[in-house]
Amino acid sequence: MMPLKTTEEALRDNLSMYEDLVSNMPGGVYRFRMKASGGWNFDFVNRAFCELTGLYREDVLNDCETVFRLIHPDDLNTFISLNESVEKTLAPFVWEGRIIVEEETRWISVESRPTSMDNGDIVWSGYFTDITDRKRTEEELRNFKTITDRANYGCALTDLQGFLTYVNEAFANMHGFSAPELIGKNLSALHTDEQIMYVNRLLEELNRDGAFEMQEVWHAKKDGNAFLTLMTATVIKDDDGTPLFLSTTAIDITEHKMEEESRKLLSAAIEHTAEGIVITDAAGIIQYVNPAEETISGYSSDELIGQGAEIFKSEKHDEDFYANMWATIKAGKIWSGRFINRKKDGTEYDEDCTISPVYDKSGKLTNFIAVKHDVTQKLALQEQLFQAQKMEAIGTLAGGFAHDFNNKLQIIDGYVDLMLFDKDLPETLKQDMRIIKQAVDSSAELIRGMMVFSRKTPIDLLPIDLNKLVAQTRSMLARSISKMIEIDLLLADDLWAIKAAPNQIDQILMNLAVNARDAMPGGGMLTIKTENITLDDEYCIFDPLAKPGRHALITLSDTGMNKETASHIFEPFFTTKEADKGTGLGLSVVYGIVEQYGGRIICDSEPSVGTTFRIYFPAIEELPQEQYFEKKEPPRGQGETILMVDDEADFLELAGRTLNRANYTVIRALKGKDALELYEKHRKEIRLVILDLLMPGMGGKQCLEALRKLDPKVRVLIASGALNSAIKADLNKIGVEGLIAKPFETSQLLEKIRKIIDGE
Repeated sequence: MMPLKTTEEALRDNLSMYEDLVSNMPGGVYRFRMKASGGWNFDFVNRAFCELTGLYREDVLNDCETVFRLIHPDDLNTFISLNESVEKTLAPFVWEGRIIVEEETRWISVESRPTSMDNGDIVWSGYFTDITDRKRTEEELRNFKTITDRANYGCALTDLQGFLTYVNEAFANMHGFSAPELIGKNLSALHTDEQIMYVNRLLEELNRDGAFEMQEVWHAKKDGNAFLTLMTATVIKDDDGTPLFLSTTAIDITEHKMEEESRKLLSAAIEHTAEGIVITDAAGIIQYVNPAEETISGYSSDELIGQGAEIFKSEKHDEDFYANMWATIKAGKIWSGRFINRKKDGTEYDEDCTISPVYDKSGKLTNFIAVKHDVTQKLALQEQLFQAQKMEAIGTLAGGFAHDFNNKLQIIDGYVDLMLFDKDLPETLKQDMRIIKQAVDSSAELIRGMMVFSRKTPIDLLPIDLNKLVAQTRSMLARSISKMIEIDLLLADDLWAIKAAPNQIDQILMNLAVNARDAMPGGGMLTIKTENITLDDEYCIFDPLAKPGRHALITLSDTGMNKETASHIFEPFFTTKEADKGTGLGLSVVYGIVEQYGGRIICDSEPSVGTTFRIYFPAIEELPQEQYFEKKEPPRGQGETILMVDDEADFLELAGRTLNRANYTVIRALKGKDALELYEKHRKEIRLVILDLLMPGMGGKQCLEALRKLDPKVRVLIASGALNSAIKADLNKIGVEGLIAKPFETSQLLEKIRKIIDGE
């Protein structure tokens, strides 16, 4: 028989596995409880539920009505009626309808089933998926059928194997069948025996290239008679590029074989398409453009006919690009690619283009047909999405290593503090230790900056004196950049106060100074200037991102960066440095910090002159909090016993030495389970537990809950390198006496400890 302890661990592992599985399912999973005593509430939603609805998990769990507010007004009565019915019958709830998420209407499919509990409660477990794309496809198919049902040429849809799923009346009539008779038949059954092999080759071309241009194909009627059609086919794909079905058009040209009539039919088919169509002769001289191409290019048909196709050139492609294109189409092959072309007004645009050669009956190449699709807006949206994904990647990256990285910084910072306590340490080494400490602080701020920029953690702002921060940071700047670069401060008298996080201002100055250093490898001048400035409405007309009002302006000027680099400088991951010399994150973090302050940052660069960063911080009326900059002697202990719990042995050693020096007795535990045993053994002596949050095995939260069961009065200080708003809120619900984020100053820790113990 498996030991109880092992069984419990296995159950927990299984539960964790199933929770992870459900949490990461692509569809929304939820569970709500209808209480026998009346009322109901959600008690679980997975991550996809929140992503699909745009709601936060806490909002759904705390207010079940939040979900109902998403339902489209036109579908609400149906939803309520069905809901009331299944509450009475306890039948499965199955519903398709619309919800409104961030002003966008989305279709969802919902299914949930009830389970009766022993206490009379009814628990409903459900799953829903986003079917917007399916509904749109169905709507497009309905629209397609509505249009083609009235068309005088044959239209048909087949599955990917060629079996008919829809035909319009014209298609059925030309074959001598009724529409229902054709559904389910394969296209090959509608052609003469002589053309079956040719049709199969066309289908191969269709599957390979996604389309084939108009072809003359012989069809067979129900009575066996043959007729000639002008036939096209296209593979219809979804937004992800997955083939869905085949679209086929067929025009009976048996009685209209003359070339002029064929041209008219072709013209009628392409005049109304949204794709740009350009027909040239064999030399590339334009003979025809459709209205869509006039709209795309900005040229009228009269302006284009007779011109060479190079009229669209933007000079963005080299000669090899065009040589390859011409070689392909003159060899009788279809060319597909993307152009960056230029409109009549000079605007550049991106378009996907397919160019097909056309031959006459004798096999002579006579024309080229280009089918063009403007994808400029699509690419812009993709770029915006990519930028958003990069920002999310920053947050994910920072959150992933913040805990371990901050733990390491804490150890470095703590040992520096211990060395600085040594009165016999030479002053030169003390100065070096202070520089290391400043570097640790800057590293910690970089992590916090990335977390802030990606909206992973809030920031606390204080009224500060910008001049004082600039002056205090200068010494660190002087040691961080080359001695060949001179730093000149021009600080305005009576500079207006701003509201900011002092360490983040240090970070801004350091990032900009380091970039200036890299832009001036041969040395130069870095000038930092502050001044009061008021932006009026007239200025903001020319700079819409600026806000009118009083600002404290800080200007940093160097003599290095070029204008092209400056135009990209705030883009995440943009860097001019070698692969091992920089990440490209620094200035994007600066941009994000300034943006959160409601400020404005501008970069100007001129060749042989240099680069100037101007940062406008909104001014405030409050006076700076001078006490923020004061150094206080940290409070000492009175011999109290503290239990330290952390999976980092180096940190435990450091913390033990630090707290012993401050007159505390320290008991150390590397694991949550060890902490529980030590607490039971020394309960009467222990005045405070300092607990890490992320530990293998029993994590900090589980350890905290277990300590509460042992002793509801236990006092706990959470010390972790991974604290965010959600974690803090969760811990406060359980009950902790304090939170401190790694890396922290020794004085901060001692003040927290003293405050908690004295608060007893």
